[in-house]
Amino acid sequence: MLSLLVYLYHCAILSVLAFDSEGLQDALGGQFLLVVSLIWSTIVGILGLEEERPWGSFFLQYLWEFGLGMWIAERCMMADGKGEKLMEIQTYKWWWLILGAAGGLGMSAFMAWNGGILKLYNDIPSLVGYISVALLIYKIGVKVVNRFFEWANSFSYELYLVHSLVFTVVAYLLTSILPLPTLKVVEFVVAYLLAYGYKFILNRIIKR
Repeated sequence: MLSLLVYLYHCAILSVLAFDSEGLQDALGGQFLLVVSLIWSTIVGILGLEEERPWGSFFLQYLWEFGLGMWIAERCMMADGKGEKLMEIQTYKWWWLILGAAGGLGMSAFMAWNGGILKLYNDIPSLVGYISVALLIYKIGVKVVNRFFEWANSFSYELYLVHSLVFTVVAYLLTSILPLPTLKVVEFVVAYLLAYGYKFILNRIIKR
């Protein structure tokens, strides 16, 4: 019950922050958000609570990712004086992306496998690894795949907020009924549908 309450609080806080992400960054700055998250992770590690989900997954743990994601989105949408985007996927070299994917995911796996306090900091190499993989997929240029990711990206924040709860509930209800591959498909389908609906609700609230 405590984990559920903390999860709902986590979603509520990050949903509110989404309404004024630009103001949050202007007021606090990305570096400050990173420092706050690192301090929280360190406190949790010192207290020996890194394996406790309500502590290790509290919203302060991921606040820096929220700020960084908003900054990257802003840079991708902004144009310089020549009318070109300040960040362009196609300008990244293949070998940099491959190195980032292998190094980031490898270090993340090592930190997660060893557990303990290292697990609290593995989101940083995970971010590098998964971003590199995403850019590699997009750079390959398969239109159907890219269009799917562009569509999913339109409600990726909402998907982030609901996926954990959806996976847990669906697994609890259907593990004894469905084989594992089918169960995973159902989890993702339900998560995508709820996230898309959540996006619709948030957009209606924001526009008021």
